[in-house]
Amino acid sequence: MAPGPRVKVEEDVSLINLSSQEDAADDDDRPRYRYYKSTKVLGELYRAIDEHDFLEELQASTKTWNPDAPNVLAKLWAYVRLEVVGFQWSHHLSTARDIKEIYEDNLTDLMYKYSATPWSSTLTELEVFIGNIMGKEHRQSKRQREASTTMREEYDRLVQFIIAQILDKESGGEESLERAVACLAVAVDEYKQEQYLYPPGSRRRGNTTKLRSFRWIAAAVCLQEVEKLQKLDGY
Repeated sequence: MAPGPRVKVEEDVSLINLSSQEDAADDDDRPRYRYYKSTKVLGELYRAIDEHDFLEELQASTKTWNPDAPNVLAKLWAYVRLEVVGFQWSHHLSTARDIKEIYEDNLTDLMYKYSATPWSSTLTELEVFIGNIMGKEHRQSKRQREASTTMREEYDRLVQFIIAQILDKESGGEESLERAVACLAVAVDEYKQEQYLYPPGSRRRGNTTKLRSFRWIAAAVCLQEVEKLQKLDGY
């Protein structure tokens, strides 16, 4: 499963074999990983949680709200719950909430740190998430381009740290699947509450804007852990 959107993904597994000789002739000793587009349900779900869904959410669509309308996160959660039947993960919910809080505190810091006017406004979550500071009328200055690069590196480090926390890498990750499911459960629960309290197009009182990117990090990590489980089960 490819770790991010900038990774080249082959359309067919056979294409990976065709290019293996080129890699063998390369003097670079670093391991090369190739990825292909899976046609299985997990591959379809994984590709569904891309930036497009996330960006549409952040742009606060004014379409008619229907709490029963299907969405990617709800479908993904239903799929994960079926795959992890029998696993106990609820005891990790408190830790999952702590991880989410750590992520969002650090994300908020970045939103202030790279704002040109931190005393009065911040960057948007979208700008930090995509690693691109928007200039006036979406035109960047040289300083903003340089700041975007640094911000992107900091955000990437934050995401890697959060992934390590979800998987509990420091302790060996013996319950990495359970922790990942708990993190996704926390994100889904918040999403459901948000949809009922603040339907798209509704007006919010005060500073009630929610950060939303944790749910997609949790979803991606959880899907990877489910895929590992499936391989162990011989899928």
